[in-house]
Amino acid sequence: MPLSVPVPRLTAPTDNLYRFASVFGLTLVILAFVLMSVRIYQHNALVHDARVNAVVAGERVHQLATDSHDIFQRTALAAQPGQPTTTASTMPKITDASANDTAQMEKNLREAQELNLTSLRIRAELDADQSTLNANMHDLSLLLAVGSFISAAGFVGWFFRLQLPEDKLLQARVELRLQRLKQHRVSEKKAKS
Repeated sequence: MPLSVPVPRLTAPTDNLYRFASVFGLTLVILAFVLMSVRIYQHNALVHDARVNAVVAGERVHQLATDSHDIFQRTALAAQPGQPTTTASTMPKITDASANDTAQMEKNLREAQELNLTSLRIRAELDADQSTLNANMHDLSLLLAVGSFISAAGFVGWFFRLQLPEDKLLQARVELRLQRLKQHRVSEKKAKS
């Protein structure tokens, strides 16, 4: 025995097209504002992170430069002939220290160059994100305009095609009831007299 499955009916979400257009347009407007806010928040977070990274990188480059300067001064002072610390027995130690210092200075230079490249990459990402943000704002502004137009058209259509005739009909009913009430009162007065 086959089972019959009831098929649900699809019904319109509202009772008239004008109200649907109004609500749909308002939904588009709200969606556009929310998406704009989210996108701006994301961009501002990226900018904040880039600024923090730039400050940290700048401080690290400064520290590397200071370390390299100190190494250079220490190596230059140690290698000067006639210094009390420079003797024939300490020359091999100075040479070894100088090689280590040179290696450390080269390492500092490489790290500073890597930090500079990272800063340039972050700047390129920011520029790309800014152009994407501009394109997104253009698209969302278009969505906002379309939503506003649909909503306004729905409200205007609803007001002029539905609300005004209903208001006139209601006014006519009120006037008719008032007229009947007056006639009823007049007839009651005549009946009493």
